[in-house]
Order: sequence, then C-alpha cells, then structure tokens
Amino acid sequence: MHIQQYRWGLEGTMMTAPIVLNHCLYKISIEDSKIELIQPKDDRDFKEFSRIILDELIQNARSKQYYFTDNNERVVSHIRSIARNEFLEGINDQKENWIIRTESIAKKLLDEETLAQQKISAMNKKIQKGSLLILHLEHEGSIKFVLLKIEIDSFFDEVDARIHNGLPLNKKRLQKSCLITLNQDLDVSGLLLSDSNQSIREYWWSGFLNSKEVINATVNTRIAYGAIDTLLKQTVKNESKADYLFMRNDVNSYFRNNDSFVHDELVEKLQRHKVENAELNKKLPEIIEKLKALPTVEKASFDTQFDLDPEVIKTKIKSTIILDENLELRIKGEVVNIEEIIKADSDAHGKYIKIYSDAGYEAFSKKGN
Repeated sequence: MHIQQYRWGLEGTMMTAPIVLNHCLYKISIEDSKIELIQPKDDRDFKEFSRIILDELIQNARSKQYYFTDNNERVVSHIRSIARNEFLEGINDQKENWIIRTESIAKKLLDEETLAQQKISAMNKKIQKGSLLILHLEHEGSIKFVLLKIEIDSFFDEVDARIHNGLPLNKKRLQKSCLITLNQDLDVSGLLLSDSNQSIREYWWSGFLNSKEVINATVNTRIAYGAIDTLLKQTVKNESKADYLFMRNDVNSYFRNNDSFVHDELVEKLQRHKVENAELNKKLPEIIEKLKALPTVEKASFDTQFDLDPEVIKTKIKSTIILDENLELRIKGEVVNIEEIIKADSDAHGKYIKIYSDAGYEAFSKKGN
C-alpha cells in the first residue's frame, strides 16, 4: 500500500515562500465559554508573527494524513467557500465574510474543547489554553489553509505595569496543526495534522475537523517497523552484526514501550547509539539521514506521527541467532540493558559470548561447584 507522503509542502525559497492572503487570530476561552477576535494595532507585526509560525510549522517533522468525512461539515465547508469567494447570504463585503466564516470555525473549536474538557475533568486534567490562528495562503499555484492552535503566555508590561496574555516569541508555540490543500478545482486534495503531544488528540481530528485517518494504526505500525528494520539490515548489519542487534533492540524498546510513534523521537534514540564498529561509525551520519527520509520512500511511506498497534509488534520483534548446529539464541522481544547482559569476547579456545543469567547459570553449572 502506497500513500503519498506530503509533509507540510510549504518549503521553498524566498521566491516561492507562501503568500498570506488573509489571516485572523481568535482567543479560545473554555472558562468564559467565549471566543475573542484579536485585532492587533500594527498589522505588520502580525504578519511577521504569522511568518514565524509558518517557519515553525515547516520545520515540524510530525505529520499524519487524514481526510474530511463530509464536505458539508462546518470547518471544511467554510474553507471551501472562502477559497471559492462565496459570500454568506446578506453579506457583500469580503472582509466581513472572512470574519464571520472564521468566527464560526473558532466557535466549533470552543465547543469541541468544552466537550473534551468535560470528559477529562474527573481525571484532574485540563485542555491546554491557546488561540486559533487561521491563515489563507497561496503557494506555488495552490490554495492552502493553515489552522493552528497556538500557546498563549503571560507577560508583565512595563508601560502600564500590568500582566497581559500574549503569544510567546522565544519558544515552541504550536500545540496542534492542520494544513488543508486545495486542487485547481478548489476541492480538498490533502489534509495533514500534527500535535505537540505524542498522539493527535481526538477532539482535534474528529470533533473539530470531522476527519478520519488515511492510514490506520495497524498498517502504519507494520510499514514503519518493517522499513526501519530493513534499513538497519541493509546498512548496519553488513558492517556490524553486534551494532545491528543493539540498535534493533532500541527499536523494539521504542515500539513496545510507547502508545504512539513519533518518527523524529526514534531517529534521536538511534542517533544516540554508541557504535562499536569503527567503519560503521563513519557511515552513521549517512544512515541517520536515510532513516529520517524513510517516511517519504515511495514504496513504503508511513505517517511520522501515529498510534501504535501492539498486536503487530508482537509478531515483528522476535529474532533468532544461529550459534552452532542445533544451537540457537532466540530473542523474543526487547531486552533491557542488552549490551550489559550479553558480552562477546575471545580466549585461547576461541570466540564466545557471555550471558549474565541466574536461570542460565543454574541450568549449566556443574553440581558441586
């Protein structure tokens, strides 16, 4: 199964950078049950902030493909109408049309966040506060819309000596992201979502956007694990079987101990591996680059953020090492501290492996010793 991996598709030189056709920002307040259109005094600062946020989105390595289940649903319906320059009944002004339609989108997010908050209140959890930034873009001949939930923060204003809420400039701001791409007929051709959490929250992809995933957890897990293991076999195992064993164990550990997969997290985990083989150490940077590009490989693409299917993992992580005729070492899953438990060495009798195991000791020790 091949699903085209779009990434965010907003990359480009200064000549092809996205053009912001329209923008708006709404403060979403669950506590006050209201939304508020933020109208900055200086539009130039707002445009600069929008550019910074777009750059942050482009650099975000997390994304998952979805599709809208109903084009008549509120969010996608407004998006398509804005793109087609369709005015609401009784409205003749383009700016007013933009505000009313985006306000409706913001109200939908407030409604869904309110419902989500009610579900988690008993667990002493809270929906993270934020604002909704909506951008209407033109990029390389295509119309795109970006919906971003952005973190808000408090700061002290030295001029009026009061505490205000604002958008932080010096740290990560994106909580949740949505990129909608339209084709030449102004129909939706792509929907990419991401979340700063490990998994994309249901109220974002289902409640707010009424969408479904293109690739489900089972398929994503199978393709991602298979692609990563194949790459390690082709690049690492040929140079160092020991490093392959240890790195594969790191992969097994990640897939077994997490509910969700985030590709850049796994890349960082393998990048930290202390390579045993000198030749492999020279090639590791190139291998890491291939690993980063795996989700976009045409024959086996996968999302860079998705929920894991534990049933798939059970059948994938087993491996067998032939030690001698009629003698095998079976690894049935993740081995914690495998590099400390299994050691390879040699002596006058030849090469050997040493396995630290109380049960193994009891099984092989000679009586009387």
